[in-house]
Amino acid sequence: MREGGHCPCGEVFSIAERHLQSVEQQITQLSKFRAVLTQAVKQWKRSGKQTISADAICVLIERTLESVKM
Repeated sequence: MREGGHCPCGEVFSIAERHLQSVEQQITQLSKFRAVLTQAVKQWKRSGKQTISADAICVLIERTLESVKM
């Protein structure tokens, strides 16, 4: 656009706004996941278990992702 003599600033600004919105959503999702994961780790440490089942971790991730989509 610039090479054609048109200022692309409006389009660039729109792209930046969309990207910023996407980044904000990702930050929100990651913050929620961090909070849930932090709580789960604390609970696992208090339980005294030396191992954690893979299912427990997968369920935690799935539940977190489902709650974020809602």
